[in-house]
Amino acid sequence: MAIAAQSVWEFGQTDKATGCRDILAKASQHLKKCFFEDEADIDWLVHQQSHFVDEVLQFLWKKHLAAETTLSLIAVGGYGRGELHPHSDVDLLVLLDDSVAEAPPAALSDFLTQLWDIGLEIGHSVRTISECRQQAEDDITIATNLLEARLLSGNQQLFEQLQQLTVSNKTWDTRLFYERKKQEQIQRHHKYNDTGNNLEPNLKESPGGLRDIQVINWVAQQHFDVRNLQGLKSKGFLAESEFDILQQARRFLWR
Repeated sequence: MAIAAQSVWEFGQTDKATGCRDILAKASQHLKKCFFEDEADIDWLVHQQSHFVDEVLQFLWKKHLAAETTLSLIAVGGYGRGELHPHSDVDLLVLLDDSVAEAPPAALSDFLTQLWDIGLEIGHSVRTISECRQQAEDDITIATNLLEARLLSGNQQLFEQLQQLTVSNKTWDTRLFYERKKQEQIQRHHKYNDTGNNLEPNLKESPGGLRDIQVINWVAQQHFDVRNLQGLKSKGFLAESEFDILQQARRFLWR
């Protein structure tokens, strides 16, 4: 059974950078205990880990960049879905207004440095909206990451403009997106001998792994304008039994 959401600040104070590092470490240990000793719901654990990181990032953004109105901090990729496993990268996009594209605020560097200082494994990019669009057109991986963008802090309007340009006005033609993702999947499966029945299968990349479920979500977002498997079921594309099987498989792989 899922437990009510917790706040990371239950695990300590926030006076300085080392405080955030210690708090995140204690929060992660708490989730580890919940997993091994309490057999907590895996969906809650994965989303709770993301929520803990959200709170710390929002706190540090406010500390360094509260007065800035020309930036947005956006979660992308798996973190954008609100899913975070132990040791996963925290993928971030810092979106810049064109007015500061050539000279971002100096405090942004301080913010990013502090994220490393507190032990977060971040993957980040700093782009304007037009740069996001151009790079998404050139690289389907970037386009896919932007499908799952989620605003954490900063300028709401800037984030909405990004959504309008890259999601509402699709960066990729729906059929071409599907064909490229299908080809990616074929190549990825070849790397793992086209079988999930390995002695040590890669739970993310092997046939039948998490990436295959994510591909279904991505193609669905492009074609049906839905964000998850639940949306596919509501569109009548997945039967109830198919939806249940995929959900069970995802939860098994997560655990």
